[in-house]
Amino acid sequence: MIDLHCHLAIGVDDGPQTPEESRALAMGLKNAGVTHVACTSHLRRDKNWLNQRSKQNSIHRELDHCLALEGPIRVPGAEHYLDESLLGACLHAQVVPYGNSNWILVELPYQIEPPFLFQTLFRIRMAGYRLILAHIERYPYIHRHAEKLAYLLNSGYLLQVNLGSFSGAYGKDYQLTAHKLLQNQQVSLVASDCHRADDVEPFLVEGLKALRKKASRSQFEQLTLEQPSQILENL
Repeated sequence: MIDLHCHLAIGVDDGPQTPEESRALAMGLKNAGVTHVACTSHLRRDKNWLNQRSKQNSIHRELDHCLALEGPIRVPGAEHYLDESLLGACLHAQVVPYGNSNWILVELPYQIEPPFLFQTLFRIRMAGYRLILAHIERYPYIHRHAEKLAYLLNSGYLLQVNLGSFSGAYGKDYQLTAHKLLQNQQVSLVASDCHRADDVEPFLVEGLKALRKKASRSQFEQLTLEQPSQILENL
């Protein structure tokens, strides 16, 4: 599997706080079959998680020092929170795409649709970026509206679902939503969103098991390997 949503960096958000915790998570991912992992640290100003592009070299130097060649192959990235500063960050090249691609991961507010949501997403695209919306099952103002899902997918946005939602790790509501999105062919890719080693079993391992039961073989490969690979290749 290629995991494009994971919090592996040390002490920069709500993920691992020590080198030992990061190493334990990296080895858990590798043992679960992850070959490549994107280090998508939060970029969120209201939490003072300021992991913009200018900080990436120091983040990855510390990971390289901590992990060396242990764990999956690591890819730069960030989980960008959609607030009033994100468009400006895009215009000033302070966002963190996946590797050398122009794909970025964007997190939305969970319950309330932000003003001018679709206009803002469109303007980010016009700035030269392609968008993956993180854990789409958490946004009822989108996933409960077929026309919004259709618009996003038809416009080239990718919709990511957390594997833990398939296993029920986040509760029944998210599980039912994930299953419905999968059934309706509205999931573009899946990811672990692991923050610590203890997340690997309930989110990643059990999530993959649950997904295998619901998806066809070709669909499973598309969500876990093929689409993530195309993102890293900037396709």
